[in-house]
Amino acid sequence: MKNHLDRPVVIGRVLIVSLFLIALLMSGFGISCQPGSTPQQREVVIEGLAFDPAEINIPVGSTVTWSNQDSVIHTVTARDQTFDSGDLPVGGTFNYTFEEKGTFEYYCTIHPNMEGTVVVE
Repeated sequence: MKNHLDRPVVIGRVLIVSLFLIALLMSGFGISCQPGSTPQQREVVIEGLAFDPAEINIPVGSTVTWSNQDSVIHTVTARDQTFDSGDLPVGGTFNYTFEEKGTFEYYCTIHPNMEGTVVVE
């Protein structure tokens, strides 16, 4: 006959093993509980002499694709020279993957009033 006092010991052991396995899975397989931490694919449309959206927030490791749907050539050039598309023809695209946190301001060198920002969290 089992002693009813053994039940808390068994529950405690199961809880400890469960917590250990959860911690092991999270650290060993790169699982994160932070919301929005999964890299994303995002698009910025270039149209009407503007970047749309003009500002985006993305997690580290995400790739942004700029798509020139305007009627003229543009560039996507980071103010700090982190990235530069060169001349982006009508219908052309430019991709950049953001591997570090930070705020990246960019503009079109042909039309300097066109500005945008990527915030990497």
